[in-house]
Amino acid sequence: MANNWAIAIGINQYQFFQPLRCAQADAEGLKQALVERGEFFAQQCLLITDTSPPIGEYSTEPSKENILLLLEEFAAKFWQPQDRLWFFFSGYGINYNGRDYLMPKEGDPLRVEETGIALRELILFLRATQLEVLILLDMNRAFGCQGHPLVTQEALCVAQELELPIIISCQPEQFSHESSEIGYGFFSAALLEALRSGHGNTLGNLENYLKVRTPELCEDHFRPVQNPASFITFNDRSILGQLPLARMFQNIASSTPEKQKIKGQIQPILSNSNDSFGQSSQSFNTLNHNDLLQTDEDISEELSSFSLSPSYPATSERSSSAIVRHSRENTQKEKANGTSLWTNLLTGSCIAVILGFSIGLVFLHYQKTWNHSDGSLVNNPETEDSNFVQTLPNSSVSPITSPSPTPVDPNINPEKRKKALLDLEKISLNPTEASDLSKAIAKAQQIKPEKLNYKEAQDNIQIWSQMILEMAENSAQKQDYAKAIATTQFINENFPNYSQAQAAIERWREEAKQYISNQTLLDAANALIKSKQASTYNRAIEVAKKISPSEPGFKQAQKSINKWSEDILKIAYARAARGNFKSAIAAANLVPPEETNTHNKAQVAIEKWQSKQ
Repeated sequence: MANNWAIAIGINQYQFFQPLRCAQADAEGLKQALVERGEFFAQQCLLITDTSPPIGEYSTEPSKENILLLLEEFAAKFWQPQDRLWFFFSGYGINYNGRDYLMPKEGDPLRVEETGIALRELILFLRATQLEVLILLDMNRAFGCQGHPLVTQEALCVAQELELPIIISCQPEQFSHESSEIGYGFFSAALLEALRSGHGNTLGNLENYLKVRTPELCEDHFRPVQNPASFITFNDRSILGQLPLARMFQNIASSTPEKQKIKGQIQPILSNSNDSFGQSSQSFNTLNHNDLLQTDEDISEELSSFSLSPSYPATSERSSSAIVRHSRENTQKEKANGTSLWTNLLTGSCIAVILGFSIGLVFLHYQKTWNHSDGSLVNNPETEDSNFVQTLPNSSVSPITSPSPTPVDPNINPEKRKKALLDLEKISLNPTEASDLSKAIAKAQQIKPEKLNYKEAQDNIQIWSQMILEMAENSAQKQDYAKAIATTQFINENFPNYSQAQAAIERWREEAKQYISNQTLLDAANALIKSKQASTYNRAIEVAKKISPSEPGFKQAQKSINKWSEDILKIAYARAARGNFKSAIAAANLVPPEETNTHNKAQVAIEKWQSKQ
């Protein structure tokens, strides 16, 4: 049996943004609605607001550190695969350098990457928990702040790639609004109505209700319209249901004394009627992370030789309290050097699952090379390199081949294009802004056929609409697919190149999925690398080579392969300098022949070292 969980975050008081009026009420209202319906126990609904009470020794103040730490703790101790989770956030969101971020209480628009919570990493983490997750974002976009205005497009792409349902309060080019009159944001108000009226039992019902009711509320209260954006998996999937807590004890009710002890520590938490878990802090310190976290046995075995944390080995003896201490001791250090707290959050279960999804087959083929014949792990990097087998099987996954980019229309006369640009200048519109081009087209479309300048207007419409598509294509070539799609959406059905624009959007959505997949693959390749072990660099290279030249992210993969090849040769030189020519030769032989320059240097060095053996 599965359990229902909810995390509701609502932030009114920001340090660097204008205060919000209803975000905290949004989160509190959602928790109350879920509990009132009977499907969620209050103790399993985590509230993170400006005034929410602590959970034992853990503060629920909506800071980045607290949010990520509580997510880690709940994932490690309570959540089980197939449980349900509603993740709700009401507060500010920013798109910076093409990446979407949720802004915690201390979020700074001038230091977005350091102080914000990257939505891509958050979605990856939630996917890695193996829960049935629904993400709901009532995300306000700050007026006039740093960052690209089109928030949420990346989040939608990532959710689609990972097949994780998500509903966001408005389209990327719109703003979310709230109303003191109703006491909630319009999206959150529609969400609460859906739950209380029985329209939120399935994904399809909830999505349809929110898409109809949210713009209605905006119109009723004379606010600019906002239309929720979403990606859902199955329309008829149930997202509510009366389910007992029995799943909490599944897998830990065995006869072993250790697990019986854990069960005894969880029971007071669930029986505690205080929503804040106030009397349960001791349980958080004593629960064992590995006793509650389920992983695939095959993947776990393959990953056993890898450290899942940069600061301490992943051993069965390490308790979750060590994670907490480590996180707190390094928080200030991470903030100082710009390192995200996700380093700690994702290195455990998330990295394991990403590796499992992306390159599980690769790991299985390396099992024999990672172990001695007696089954013990290889600890000597130089010995490992001498026994390492370089070749890998071909990937069974067929790459997505991208069609040719949208060309500049050869039928457009250069003189007419120049004239169209001058006409834009006359009406003070910017030729590099898609919104301005769209306005110009709308004006030109108002010119009647009987007018003398009608033909000229039609030529301008053709040129300006093509310019919008060219701008979008330029963004797509830089892998900024969110901006490319948002730009293309200025081309409506009345434009002459509408069908071409729609085809481009579909293509870019597929490329965005492939790009995200390839970024995940490169992240997994990076995770394979161990310092001073040449064979791990070679494994990473073989994984990165799975990204074909026709796929987005290929250039980045090639850059990484070049660097890792040079690193292998540096390791070989270092061994030769110590007089260990045999292991130096073994390392140099791992430089792939495709990297011609580095490979040639390696072969010259091998000949030199062979003469000295």
